[in-house]
Amino acid sequence: MQTVDVFEEIEYVTRSPARREILRALDGAGRASGRDLRDSVDITRTTLTRTLDRLQELGWVTAHPNGYELTLLGRYVLSVCDDFVARMETAKELAPVLSAVPADAFGFDPLRLDDATVTTAADVAPDAAERRLRELRTSASQLRELSSLISLTGVERLREQVRETAFPGGVEVVLE
Repeated sequence: MQTVDVFEEIEYVTRSPARREILRALDGAGRASGRDLRDSVDITRTTLTRTLDRLQELGWVTAHPNGYELTLLGRYVLSVCDDFVARMETAKELAPVLSAVPADAFGFDPLRLDDATVTTAADVAPDAAERRLRELRTSASQLRELSSLISLTGVERLREQVRETAFPGGVEVVLE
């Protein structure tokens, strides 16, 4: 197996979606022929051959007389890559919010935001963010809020909710 800088490997697997598709196809199929991979990934024979050769050099795929198989290392790399791509997509979605917040503002691990949802106003639903905030406040047992959305009605509703509902963890609203 050829020794490669880890960043080169990251670049290799992320630069082309077809490479991850090949790994994913092998992960799902167990073992697949070159023809099966070409049909499922839709790439040329030359590109597939070159890619499979490189994946073998990296130790992510092994060749057998009746096809190719993902190695345990290949499965691990695919999983790590998928996680990385998902986190980068989340970071991109959260960028408008997180870029405006100092890194130490809340004292918690930002990875806890992996399943966060960003709700923004739109022409067809200008109150979407406020409605979503109201829903979250109603169902919360603990409230810690950072919002650029401040309205007198919203603050009054929050005050009433705090009076009516016991928040065992307390309530913290940061207004900047």
